[in-house]
Amino acid sequence: MQGYSNIEAPNKWLIYEAWYEQTFGSDLSILAGLHDMNSEFYVSDYASLFLNSSFGIGPDLTGNVPASIFPKAALGIRVKFNPTEQTYIQAAFYDGDSSTRTFKKDEGKLWIIEAGIHEDTRAYEIGCWQYTAKKTFSNQTSANDYGLYAIAEQDLVKLAEDKIISGFVQLGYAPESRNEIYNYMGAGLHMHGLVPNHVEDDIGLAIAQAKFHAASNAEKVAETAIELTYRLLVTPLIAIQPSMQWIRHAGGDSTAPLVKAGLLRFEVSL
Repeated sequence: MQGYSNIEAPNKWLIYEAWYEQTFGSDLSILAGLHDMNSEFYVSDYASLFLNSSFGIGPDLTGNVPASIFPKAALGIRVKFNPTEQTYIQAAFYDGDSSTRTFKKDEGKLWIIEAGIHEDTRAYEIGCWQYTAKKTFSNQTSANDYGLYAIAEQDLVKLAEDKIISGFVQLGYAPESRNEIYNYMGAGLHMHGLVPNHVEDDIGLAIAQAKFHAASNAEKVAETAIELTYRLLVTPLIAIQPSMQWIRHAGGDSTAPLVKAGLLRFEVSL
């Protein structure tokens, strides 16, 4: 359920994002168009190092309802207000089905609101979402599904000016009675500049756990993914990132064997 590659996508060409943003002074902005919700909502800077999809945005949202995220963003409108330089509150709504990219009544909408504090060495975020379309789960049809989430991240140890160990925690919740994944927890360490002569490299170790709804005829357990990754900056334009992941109880199946996944990602910045 927690995809081990956060860039897995169909083999096709499409317009991913296309939006316009208007600012009003330094405190208020409005954005409209095809917009990736996860570029601004439910995102941790330190967790973004990892390749498992859960460290990008929690499966308590994406595993339960359609969301405007990679690889196909939906139409939406986002409003953001900064009361101070370090604090913000933002809200948005998106088309409930990104595959059509047209607002239709039966597709519903995904509403999301988030508030947070972002400082140099720490960040805290809380948010909630609501999906208005009808959905059927466990033989029950309901509308207005919802969820809550929180993120905390901060520097933990500063060994030198460019050698920093940081940590992050992600928490997500959705009602178990109407969702496949009702609880999510992610946590990890982000280590920057620890390798001698490689002050721009990053090492990461993290764990992500998604808890499943227990159906009446099949007891499900939590799926747990552990990832160890190292991002090597070869040149200012090229990076190589190997990742090793261990996934226990894949898909919530208590009898599933331990999954081992190795990835090697190449990154070119132009």
